Order: sequence, then structure tokens, then C-alpha cells
Amino acid sequence: MLRYAPVLPPDELTRLKAALGLIPFVDLFSGCGGSSRGLEKAGYRLLLGINHDPVAVSTHRANHPHAEHQCEDIHTYDKRNLPCAQVYWASILCTEASKAGGRKRYRGQQRLSLTGKDEGAKAATFVQTRASALDVLAVTELHQPAAVLVENVAEFATDWELFDCWLGGVDDCTLHMLSVPELKQVQRFPADYIILGNQTEAILQIGNAVSVNAARWLGERLLPSLALAA
Repeated sequence: MLRYAPVLPPDELTRLKAALGLIPFVDLFSGCGGSSRGLEKAGYRLLLGINHDPVAVSTHRANHPHAEHQCEDIHTYDKRNLPCAQVYWASILCTEASKAGGRKRYRGQQRLSLTGKDEGAKAATFVQTRASALDVLAVTELHQPAAVLVENVAEFATDWELFDCWLGGVDDCTLHMLSVPELKQVQRFPADYIILGNQTEAILQIGNAVSVNAARWLGERLLPSLALAA
């Protein structure tokens, strides 16, 4: 199991991308496309985006027309039909671990509006919207990819009782656990940003942090309003 890879300088990263070419990947929970777009910008080529929500699939298809799309629940989907790829991305659901995962998002309604100004989203959109950890294990065993990227809340690793068993199930595959420097880079903290505590404490702090770029984006867009109020 690969647990660490160095953070490369920009020139070395550019050279490596040119040498590897476009790396094919499958997005097992494509949503509206954040993970797909991010990997494409990193030098990967999307083969398939799969999601159970037809609205999300339509959004993803509109922004990634070059890829194949499937409106399917990965939990019940015949995973033998997935294209073979070097990398699989999995934003997984673990209701046992997530603080909010086990809470129902509605009270019997068939649709739920978050604004009060539209017809809302179907109730199914607020229920199981992600692949499960066991789905990832099944895909990994079946297709034996070079790597699987798994994204989840910190509680997935710290609170889920089956995490060690699950991790052992993919131990023979190329699973890369992001290091503290890599996690800092993901959240756009500068390399010299100080994160105190041991490795577990550092990982939890970074995982719970707001992305630097997100905060910057919001702050910059607030400036015109502040100027008008001055």
C-alpha cells in the first residue's frame, strides 16, 4: 500500500504529466462534476461518470460531453459493465460515520425546496447519494486499477467500526493515503503553513478546515458590497 508520495515542484509536475499522458479514470459518484473537473485539470481523462440522480447526470453531461454517462445507482449496478481504467474516483457515503449521514433530510415530502422559490428537488436526491465503501471494495477487486482515490469525511476513518476491515480489504491494491503536505496542498494552504499536533491531529485539522481558495473567493466577492456600505 502506498501511503506517501512527494509534493512535486511545478516544473517536475509538468514534465511528469507530459510523460504519462492523459490518464483514464472513472468517477463512481460524479455528482455535478467537481471531482471529474479537478482530475481533468490534473491531467486525467474521464471515461465514465455515474450517478443515480438524473438531474446531476444531466448537469455532468452538459459540462463533460466527451465522456460516457450512466444514470444508475452504483450500489445495484453491475460493476462488470464499468470500463477498465487506471484510476477510479469514489466519493463514498458512510451513514454510520458521518455526523449528518443518518439524518433524514425531509419529513415525508416527495420534494424539498431549499429556497422556497422553486419546486425543489426530489426526495431521492437527499437520501443515499453516494457509493458505499463496500461498492469501492467490489470495484477494486473486480477491475484491479492502478489506484483508487477515496474522498469522505474524517469520521469515515475515525468513527466507522469497520474501517480497518475495509482498509485491509484493499490493502493489496494501490491505495494512496494522502500525506499531511498533500492534504495541505489540496486545501490550498501554503507549504510553510504550520499545522500543530501529531499526524492524526493534523489530518483531522486539515480535513475540517475551510479551503483557502473558497474563503478567498467569498471574501473577494464581498468587497464591492463593503465598498458601497463605506
